[in-house]
This record gives sequence, structure tokens and C-alpha cells, in this order.
Amino acid sequence: TALRQLAEQAKQLLVNGSGRRPKKECFIRWIPPREGVIKVNVDGASERNPGRAGVGGLIRDTAGIWLGGFAESIGKASNIAAELWGILKGMQLAWDKGYNEVIVESDSKVGLELIEDEMITSPYHNLVKQIRNMKSRDWSCKLQHIWREGNRCADWLAKEAIRLQSTGGRLEEPPEGLRELLGADIIGVTTPRLIPC
Repeated sequence: TALRQLAEQAKQLLVNGSGRRPKKECFIRWIPPREGVIKVNVDGASERNPGRAGVGGLIRDTAGIWLGGFAESIGKASNIAAELWGILKGMQLAWDKGYNEVIVESDSKVGLELIEDEMITSPYHNLVKQIRNMKSRDWSCKLQHIWREGNRCADWLAKEAIRLQSTGGRLEEPPEGLRELLGADIIGVTTPRLIPC
């Protein structure tokens, strides 16, 4: 019995290679929101964990047109704190611009899980509480995961904030260095990724 279980586990390792779920190749891209909805893509980055950190994000419409963005250094922070700050700042930007039907996309599964966790007891409790309060305002605000490959523009902004140690925050126009990635998203350029089945 125990020997059979061990043999079955060994067989699964041989079949799957590592004991992990098998993966398939998918092609990832940024997907525009439906008509009448805006999408906020956000990201946080930290040079070390913790280290110099920055957040970035952008708002786009169904055509992929830039409606606003931000890139801001947040000092020293962990990766998770930076991701959560990015979510909060993206939501705040959309709210301040008066949008009432919003999708916020983050590539941080851990950050999104912390926000959804009913009984959060983590060092990020106050930050998560601010995000939940913002989400519960009188608007439709959905938080969802996006693979890193579909979130390249927000990633670029977060890393640029670290590089420049930018504290300026909000951007009315996209930075010149981001325009190529914005164009790639508009035309639907894909990036391959192995995803567990």
C-alpha cells in the first residue's frame, strides 16, 4: 500500500517530468476592455526584496488609447508592497478621472489573493484595507490577474520609476520610451508563455 503509493508518485514524476502539473504553450497579449469600460494595468517593482521600489500604471480604453498613467518611486519596499501600492494608485487615478466602470489588472497573484482573503493578518493589512475601501466605493471596479507578458506597459512604467527615482507620479502623456509597447498592445502582439494545464 505505502509502497504502491510511492511507486505511483514516482510514475507521475516520470510522466510529468518534475511532479508539477504539465504545461502548455499559450500566447499572451493585452486584451482591450469592452466598450464603455476602461482598463487600468498596474505593476510594482523592487530592485531587491526589499529594495528601491516603484509603481506604474496606465488607463486605456477599448481601442487601447492612453487615457492617463503614473510612474512613481515609493522608496524602499518589498515586491508585494510595491504591487499593492500599484493597485491602489491605479484605482485612485481611475476614480479621480471620474471613470465608473473599471477593470484593474495586476500580474501579482499574491497581491490579488491578499485583497480577496477574508482574514488577512499580514504586514500589508492597512494597505489591503485601503484597496478594499476604494473598491467598495460607488463604482464598478473589478480586480483581475493578467500574465506578466500582457502587462508589459505597466511593468515598463514601474521600472522607469525606480530608474529615475521619479516622485512626480501622474502622467498625462505616455513617455516616449513606452510608445512602442503601447503600439504592440494596440495591434495585439503576443508573447509565448508556458502555463500549467
